[in-house]
Amino acid sequence: MASKTVYQTNEAAYYTHNEEAQEFPFSEGEFNVPFGAVEVEPPAREVGFRARWTSKYQRYDRLYSTKGKWAIEAIPVDLQVIDADGRFVETIISSVPEVGANLERIQENRVLIAAPTPEEGFAAFWSSKHPNGTAEFATLGQWLIKSLAPLPEIPPPAPDPALPADDTPAPIDDTNDAAGNDATPETT
Repeated sequence: MASKTVYQTNEAAYYTHNEEAQEFPFSEGEFNVPFGAVEVEPPAREVGFRARWTSKYQRYDRLYSTKGKWAIEAIPVDLQVIDADGRFVETIISSVPEVGANLERIQENRVLIAAPTPEEGFAAFWSSKHPNGTAEFATLGQWLIKSLAPLPEIPPPAPDPALPADDTPAPIDDTNDAAGNDATPETT
């Protein structure tokens, strides 16, 4: 029995993967094409783009698999916008692909890693050792959760209980040598 490659689409008609359609045993040249699969190969596309099958027929119609055409679209990307200090500001959906070849031209203060949702009184800050506006900055780093409250004032240390309260340590006498002899230089 013969088989041929068909191209599976999801509910939104985007190409997902290749499958093999088997020929019907008693109908030479006719193939059992899986539901939602297309017999037309999607065109080559760059990283950051996807193929979507457009047809006037519904997925359940037999002609869906052969009557239509592929449209190439940019994959929308959630970008995390940060301020100059690295603090998360907002998430935007980019209509221009910022991945693949275009990642080299990513704008400053944009991060591709989703920001965590901090508790009340805290904020998420992006930390990366790479320069802002580079692909490495946008993808290699980590989110830090920091408190927005000012740091409390640290009180001075408590007195040492081993020392008497009114007794201050005597200054170190460095005028004697190790044997206790007077080591002050003589002046003439």
